[in-house]
Amino acid sequence: MATVTFDITKVKPETLKAAATFGQCEGLSKRLAKRKSGKIDWADKSRIRAHFLALRDSNKFTFKQAHDLFQKDNVGKLPQVYRKAITKYLKENKA
Repeated sequence: MATVTFDITKVKPETLKAAATFGQCEGLSKRLAKRKSGKIDWADKSRIRAHFLALRDSNKFTFKQAHDLFQKDNVGKLPQVYRKAITKYLKENKA
């Protein structure tokens, strides 16, 4: 079992409600773009990160929400709500 080095209970409530950090968005994008082979789909990673950063910049993705995504057993499994939003964006902005 991995050693826990981060204790969410020690984070100030105002930080939990604040926007996710760039590092959280980057880390989640790598985690969620990982394939069964263990390799990262770099195009997918870039799209996921851009989506999370856009949500963060519009105050729709908090530190706590990002933290909660890290706690799930979701390596390579982007939650459907985010997958649909990315797919919709790509469809609407196709050149």
